[in-house]
Amino acid sequence: MFVNSWLSLCLTLSVLGRGFQQPEDTEASSCRIDEGRADILLAIDGSGSVMPHEFASARGLLEGLVGRLALGPGLARVGLLQVAGRPVLELLLGGGTSREAALRALGGLRQLLGDTNSGRALAYAARRAWAPQAGGRPQATRLLLWVTDGYSSDRPEEASGLLRRAGVHTFVVTTGRRDKGLSQLASSTSGDFLIYTDPEELPGLADRLCRAFRELLVPPSLRVSAVTDVARTGTPAGDGHVPEEDSLHGAGFPLTPLTTTATPAGNGTQRERERTGGRQGWAMGRV
Repeated sequence: MFVNSWLSLCLTLSVLGRGFQQPEDTEASSCRIDEGRADILLAIDGSGSVMPHEFASARGLLEGLVGRLALGPGLARVGLLQVAGRPVLELLLGGGTSREAALRALGGLRQLLGDTNSGRALAYAARRAWAPQAGGRPQATRLLLWVTDGYSSDRPEEASGLLRRAGVHTFVVTTGRRDKGLSQLASSTSGDFLIYTDPEELPGLADRLCRAFRELLVPPSLRVSAVTDVARTGTPAGDGHVPEEDSLHGAGFPLTPLTTTATPAGNGTQRERERTGGRQGWAMGRV
């Protein structure tokens, strides 16, 4: 009997010990963001509809993500928002300039419980979280990660317009199975902007989200352009080949019309295709 009690105690301590472990060593992580000027707001659902173990899993995800970021005055900054009956900025962007400060704020986080006024909280964030008084920077890329169980007492999609006008790239991770306006809130329904998962899987998403953030902060760049200058030389510039939409789309870069401009000066035509940070465009102009 004594042996069984001792084994039970050891197992309990082992489980508790794993729960208090720090995020995994980022040196061994397959994703790490060492560059990029970003103001990142981490929003966590701390309302009463979230069970304590779900809240702990969500916090584990945020801790794992912070462990993959190089934070500093000239690099990324992290803020922390808890969503419940009323929004609480647990950490301002101006205070989240080091990994230690961000992990300290997450470690000291206490679940607020109460209602889930997501729309109110995210509208508040759009107005206040990236303000200069909170440490926001005009030239920084603005990211929001919203981790929720999917339930809301109000309409979270009503904050989507405010976030877009504020230039915020919004990622949503939900443990719910219904949309409930989340697809309107996320910047896109493709890729990793909207993720449905189970509570126990949340900590394992840190690497996936790190990669998605890195695509925005350290984007690959591909530019293909051709200029035909018939007015000056009477012959096409280079080989005169202008890339067609189908050829670029087949290479994995779908085209989205951005602008079409025309000026009376000159007879040459320049068509340009550029991909930066996951955004694609096709532009046509007279040169």
